[in-house]
Amino acid sequence: ARAAEVLAEQRAAGWVAERIEWKFPEGHAIGGLALRGKIDRVERHAATGRVRVLDFKTADRPVSPRAAHCRRAARADERAPEFARFEIGGEALVWTDLQLPLYAAALQKRGQSISSVAYFALPKSIQDTAILQWEGFDAELIEAAHQCAAEAVQRIRSGQFWPPAERSPNASFDEILLHDPMHSVQPPLASLQLPVY
Repeated sequence: ARAAEVLAEQRAAGWVAERIEWKFPEGHAIGGLALRGKIDRVERHAATGRVRVLDFKTADRPVSPRAAHCRRAARADERAPEFARFEIGGEALVWTDLQLPLYAAALQKRGQSISSVAYFALPKSIQDTAILQWEGFDAELIEAAHQCAAEAVQRIRSGQFWPPAERSPNASFDEILLHDPMHSVQPPLASLQLPVY
């Protein structure tokens, strides 16, 4: 019910749904790799014509799109691969997700100028249900994300998977693997003989 209220408020403010669950067009690719996805909602402002991409997010607590997609480069010995690092406005950042910028890039490829991207946050707490804009989102961010994705594709194609991530954002197996996957399991013995039945 609260989500419906927020949508009604946005509609009153001029935002009209143009596409819902829009699949990327065939042939959209990065570095020769087909990119597939489905954008939850593409809206156009009735008065200004501005286009906004909305992605619905359920979570215990709302997270801003910027915080979900990038973080500050923590230190000089940052382990993130070089291609995941970028700088905007003098701030050194690292990509942690590329979803919304790549959505914007897909729409740009179809000739649409994206003025903003946002999360429609649907957290546990009803009063926190809201549209969370990515403040400062622009063409420079879209290009930085596209370059990161293109390099990731090139490395995957060439079999380069190093360096490993410092810590997986979904590291639910850390405790099971004693926080050290490489030394948590004993390699199989060369002389191990399996019974044949």
